[in-house]
Amino acid sequence: MSRLFETYTKKIVPAISKELNVSNVHNVPKIEKIVVNVGAGEAVQNSKVIDAIVGDLKLITGQKPVVTRAKKSIASFKLREGMPIGVMVTLRNKRMYEFLDRVISIALPRVKDFKGVSPSSFDGKGNYNFAVREQLVFPEIEFDRIDKIRGFALCRICFRIKAGFGLLPGVIKSSCRGYADTYPQFCPAEKSVCFFPASKLKLAILKVLYEEGFITVELKYYPNMKQSVIRKIQRVSRPGLRIYKNHNELPRIINKPVSIPDSVKVTQSAGLLKFKGAKGETELSIPDFLKIAVNGNTLQVSSTEDKSQIIIGATYRQLLPIKLPKTLILEGIGFKVSVSGSSLNLQLGFSHPVKYDFSSKVKIAVDGNKIMIESAEKDLLGQTAAEIRRLRPPEPYKGKGIRYDGEVILRKAGQRPRVSVYKSLKYIYVQAIDDVKGVTLCSHSTCVKDFKQKHPEAAINVETAKILGNEFGQKLKEKGLESVVFDRNGYKYHGRVKSLADGIRESGINF
Repeated sequence: MSRLFETYTKKIVPAISKELNVSNVHNVPKIEKIVVNVGAGEAVQNSKVIDAIVGDLKLITGQKPVVTRAKKSIASFKLREGMPIGVMVTLRNKRMYEFLDRVISIALPRVKDFKGVSPSSFDGKGNYNFAVREQLVFPEIEFDRIDKIRGFALCRICFRIKAGFGLLPGVIKSSCRGYADTYPQFCPAEKSVCFFPASKLKLAILKVLYEEGFITVELKYYPNMKQSVIRKIQRVSRPGLRIYKNHNELPRIINKPVSIPDSVKVTQSAGLLKFKGAKGETELSIPDFLKIAVNGNTLQVSSTEDKSQIIIGATYRQLLPIKLPKTLILEGIGFKVSVSGSSLNLQLGFSHPVKYDFSSKVKIAVDGNKIMIESAEKDLLGQTAAEIRRLRPPEPYKGKGIRYDGEVILRKAGQRPRVSVYKSLKYIYVQAIDDVKGVTLCSHSTCVKDFKQKHPEAAINVETAKILGNEFGQKLKEKGLESVVFDRNGYKYHGRVKSLADGIRESGINF
């Protein structure tokens, strides 16, 4: 008996019967069948595509698929009646529950950036539809044997409901239980700070709820305190010069002491830290939940265990005006820079030179293609660096422009092959894809026979990833490739992916 079927009969059916007040178990919504469908429009040009899809579906579902054919001819699509245009499998009974169990417990967790399935995917007849973009999420598919990544209109799950469609919302979640159940993202927050993905729909719902009096907009106050969160609003940058970061990229180090140079004097008063040095004076406003202690030549920042307050404390630690130099780098043939008084003269590949006048509170030095900026004021330092960078922002293909030292530029593939990496606790798989032709040029994995024979005791760690990257780089060179680009956010890599990239570079491949 399938694990999912056993759970359904012993736990789900009694619970739903009790909740919906249904005496006959046959009136409880039940899955009748699962239809897995793959469209193959490219089969019009290449009939061998159907054979590859049939093989993949047979491995995934454990049942021989049926080839679907065109019902009528369409000249604009070069389609004739009776031509194969897709593959379909219908699963029932034991195979249906086993397949659904594998989809829920194995396949969906392997989907990139998986955020769950939507209850709104039900149609008016009790059918549920969703899709996956890659067949690689199923462990039955071997990476080295596929000719192309394909998506599945994975499940058309048909519910049999004898008592009417009105019972089905009780299975998933009733959409008529009031605003708290219908819009859980707008319920009173249990934490001090909550974040939800923004969308036009949520903004429209918020507006309706606000107009009807279900929510109020007011100034937030700290718990158990009569002091507002916002005490002062100060403009520190101009529109277009801000840098937005993911919460994972925000600083989290808060307990590490910050050393104070001998030339800087720090004094502390109510909610303020004052810094006085050879380059001038500045002050920093501190929220009440943060504690900053001055111990001789060090500053110690501490906060509560609340996650959001730790991030805020770590950010304030970064804002302390100590060790402030900022460096910009010019990337490009013929790019030059020089300083003349309080002006910066730049040659940035335009038909004319660019002149930038900076504040007297800022000190700028030039060394080759590097621009070093120093200032006693943290906000003025960042503002000046952002304005200089805006003169020629780095472009995503060759990286030409002005960038921060250490800044990662997300590069686009252009005509270069794209390197894609898949990793788990049991394997690492890397492949080079030509997006223009839509083919895989080269691939390598820790699961292939040659790699296992060369490294029989290799664990899935950074050392193995570096070896794999080196061997993959050699394969790329054999294919005549000298330059590749990482896909998506591959430039912001760490751990095994970083080690794999280092191995590819050591083999002589240029990123």
